[in-house]
Amino acid sequence: MYGEIFLTNRYGVMIATTGKLTTLAHAHKYWWRACYNNGKGRVFFDDRGFDTSVKGYVLGIVVPIVENGDIIGILKCNINIMGPMRQIIEDFSQVRVGTLKIARTGGLIVSERGALPLSTSVPESIIVKLQTRKSGSIVTQENKKEYLVAYTPIQMTMGSGEYGFGGSYESIDHIQGNTGEGWHIVIFYDKATALAPAHQATKKLIFAGFIITFVLAITALLLAKKLSGPIVMMAGKAKTIGEGNFDTRMEVGSSGELGSLADSFNKMTDNLKNTNGIKG
Repeated sequence: MYGEIFLTNRYGVMIATTGKLTTLAHAHKYWWRACYNNGKGRVFFDDRGFDTSVKGYVLGIVVPIVENGDIIGILKCNINIMGPMRQIIEDFSQVRVGTLKIARTGGLIVSERGALPLSTSVPESIIVKLQTRKSGSIVTQENKKEYLVAYTPIQMTMGSGEYGFGGSYESIDHIQGNTGEGWHIVIFYDKATALAPAHQATKKLIFAGFIITFVLAITALLLAKKLSGPIVMMAGKAKTIGEGNFDTRMEVGSSGELGSLADSFNKMTDNLKNTNGIKG
């Protein structure tokens, strides 16, 4: 898991190491300068890429050694991180339907299931989004299939006053090193699979809508029959009165508006009867 672990003094001269390094002076190297940070000091993650000496993906952890506010040395540890990253991706695959990948801002994939580090790249449409260094989602096509893709930067790799991140493109043992890019988590979901729950929910909503519409239609029909019956009866009574039969009465077993209308109808009949001098 570990490559070299070594320590330099405040001037960049190596004073302790676990391996036989051929270089004793390191103050001129990008990772040393990035960690020293003009005397302010900060943790620096050295994205070295694939290390042929350990046959793995190496990330250098560079830490300033501080005493009484002054940097007195720089400690560096190179770590083969493929094992832990593979485990994260495997764990995700077991509990999720999507595929998780870790990619650089430029698109090269640092880690994905079943592929060598930095041997593949995300589609160009996603690279454009990664370069914004923001979170988001996109629908894209890969291998003639549509995917919903969610992406977010790993903030620690974006660089700050507290943390630095980067690398050198190529050295003796390291190939495809970082050139100032960050890392991003990219998750691919098959569009059809991802939208299946939404489609099922839509079908259920449509079915429920049909049921509700049917129930409302039956209810409306029953109410219409209940309300229209007395109206039809009243129309027949009115026709009878028009033919001169003033003894017609409207009987509605209701105390609501229809009952009031029936009472008014009966009073109207009585008034017509009195007006025409007809005695009941």
